[in-house]
Amino acid sequence: MSENQKEHHNDNETKYFDPFPNLPVMVRQFSLISAIGHGGYGIVYRAINVQYNVDFAVKVIPAPVGITSDSKTRSYEAEVRSLIKLDHPNVIRIYDTFQENGLFFLVLEYCSGGTLEDKIKANGGKPLPLGKQLTICAQIVAALSYCHKMDIAHRDIKTANVLFDQHDRPKIADFGLSSHFEKVPDNKRKLHQFDGSFIYAPPEILRKVEYDPFKADIWSLGVLFYRVATGAYPWPLTNMRDLRAAILHAQYSFLPPSHPFSKIMRYMLMINPSDRISCEELLELNFFQDAQHAQANKTANLIALKKRVSVLGSSAFFAGLSSQKLTTSAVDMHPKQDGDPINGNLPLVHLQNIHSGGSKSLAFLRRKTEGQRMISLQTLKKRTPSTLLSPSSPVPNSPKVFS
Repeated sequence: MSENQKEHHNDNETKYFDPFPNLPVMVRQFSLISAIGHGGYGIVYRAINVQYNVDFAVKVIPAPVGITSDSKTRSYEAEVRSLIKLDHPNVIRIYDTFQENGLFFLVLEYCSGGTLEDKIKANGGKPLPLGKQLTICAQIVAALSYCHKMDIAHRDIKTANVLFDQHDRPKIADFGLSSHFEKVPDNKRKLHQFDGSFIYAPPEILRKVEYDPFKADIWSLGVLFYRVATGAYPWPLTNMRDLRAAILHAQYSFLPPSHPFSKIMRYMLMINPSDRISCEELLELNFFQDAQHAQANKTANLIALKKRVSVLGSSAFFAGLSSQKLTTSAVDMHPKQDGDPINGNLPLVHLQNIHSGGSKSLAFLRRKTEGQRMISLQTLKKRTPSTLLSPSSPVPNSPKVFS
């Protein structure tokens, strides 16, 4: 089976174009250096802010004119809308977005450590060390739980969409398929959109029935856990028919009973979505609690160390970023499918420690009703450790200028 068949419902979705085949290229204040990733909707480039010599990731998506229902436009809007709302150390950060010469540009945090899929393949397809598994998965669960609390379903959780920064912290990325359900009752949080990555998709999406995207995220997370724990996928990859049958009936080889994921895997890969465990319940597990505490101590030590290190030019850089505005004029041209549209200018503030991972608040200016605006600070609240659940208890050279 090809990689395209493994990852996508529709092989056509994996086709992409390269708007900048001859690099480097200058786009505004960014020099696009090299392509570092691609998908059905566009290409991601490593870029350098030439004024401050700081790395960013710039995602470039074609911007169709006058076609508001185009999937690429929806993907762009969904990603921008999600990322300006989210502020979590394990979620990729957005710093700017603009439209130019028929292209959408998203300026994102640059993660130099590659993807979780890269790490698994670099390990020869073998399981990562157990301690590493727990540390990585605990942070992914915390990030996804935060997204769900913010009424955002990711809808494309997979190892290729977990990136690592220079300090080896995992970050959920690629919110191009994300859905928002602000002020929508739980029983109304349903979708009829059947896209995403086939091998991570739950039975209800394969059956093309109305589904809860938050429950679908849990299934995808279970597949990710399995791949981290074993270095393999839970399903046979011999052909599409066997793969589909295995997913529809949740037929997979159980993990060894001694593995911490052995029991919870069964509650994540439940055919009935309502029987699946939640992110909050996962976070209460003792081994995830321990992993979170260990990571918190590591992060605290890192931040303390950075306070003692002077970074040349950082003050000017952050002052420059703070003075910029995150504009979404391209988004304003197209109506949203649900919720309020994104309108106006969104100033970026409090962008200290851009790559240190400290969870800083971002102030976003959002239009509410009748043109009125209010400032909303997104902050993280520490969870209170709990031992309600445990593994033993039941778990319900000169760049060209682009102009």
